[in-house]
Amino acid sequence: MGYLDDSCERYDARVRSEHQPLAAAILALVHDSDTTAGLLSRIGLRSALPWADGTLEGDPLWVRDSVTTGPIPVVSMLTVVRAQGRSSDEFGEARLAPAFTSARLGDHWVTFHSWWEQPRIYSFPDVAITRRDLVLHLANDDGAGALLTDARPLESQAISRLGSAGSLLPGRPGSSIHDDSLVSAAIRQIAEEVRFTLRATLHEVLDARVEAGGVPRDEPVEAPAGA
Repeated sequence: MGYLDDSCERYDARVRSEHQPLAAAILALVHDSDTTAGLLSRIGLRSALPWADGTLEGDPLWVRDSVTTGPIPVVSMLTVVRAQGRSSDEFGEARLAPAFTSARLGDHWVTFHSWWEQPRIYSFPDVAITRRDLVLHLANDDGAGALLTDARPLESQAISRLGSAGSLLPGRPGSSIHDDSLVSAAIRQIAEEVRFTLRATLHEVLDARVEAGGVPRDEPVEAPAGA
């Protein structure tokens, strides 16, 4: 957690290249492949924890349809567009920001599978991108995922386009591609959801299992009350 916290702090200090180390840290915690298991799976907790989903619930058709049948080239449920002039906080001049900067975490909890596999970015013509897609793509780019052959090619190509294009809205004078990157803002949102989930649920789950005298197992537990 310390490494993830430090990486989040560097991102918030406008080190936008930090999105790749963020992805690598998330990967180490939660991703299972055919040959390796993430830390939370190794201790039997990945699927046991409820996961904080800081986006809209479910898979709303209007989000998907706005891209596949409408004029909008991309819709992201992990990011928000900051109003021009709101440049006094830690996110500086960036207009695209993680969703947690506008909507608090803790109101909506889902299973790990739903959190990891549910599409959250829709890109024209018909590409649905999950948190898993984002994390694997960026970790591969960073070199941390040289063996991550389970990344999906079509989704990775779409993420590359989104990351290199920066904001799809009209540019602001003096803004950079890095400051307007939907991809980096989305990975910061995912990192915050991981931090929030672990801090809100991990101790409670472990304490309950110690009291029961059992070994941690991958069994679902209730979301924390009042989180």
